[in-house]
Amino acid sequence: MKKLIFILIFSLFLFACNDSKPVVDKGNEDIQSKPIKVSSIVEAACGQCQFKIEGSNNGCDIAVRINDKAYFADGVEKSQYGNPHGKNGICLEIRKAKVEGTVENSRFVATSFDLIPVD
Repeated sequence: MKKLIFILIFSLFLFACNDSKPVVDKGNEDIQSKPIKVSSIVEAACGQCQFKIEGSNNGCDIAVRINDKAYFADGVEKSQYGNPHGKNGICLEIRKAKVEGTVENSRFVATSFDLIPVD
């Protein structure tokens, strides 16, 4: 009977010590996390001009803002959506886009990206 009580208490102790909280990346690029799936309407614009993201060597690049955090978008070319500096261009205004994809390594990897027309 003592062994049963010991095993029960020990099991409860192990269960209580198990940290099931997800790892949150607080800016440390070395932390690897599982990709986050996204299928939603988000804000889309030029990452440099509108969202003020640094780190691109390609000039203006499309980015999306998901839950108040902006990510450069892979799999999307700014030239697909007209002149980025023209009327309603992605460098001049934040637009809406219907997207599907994942957030991986601090970037949005698009499997579907449809910029919603401006009324």
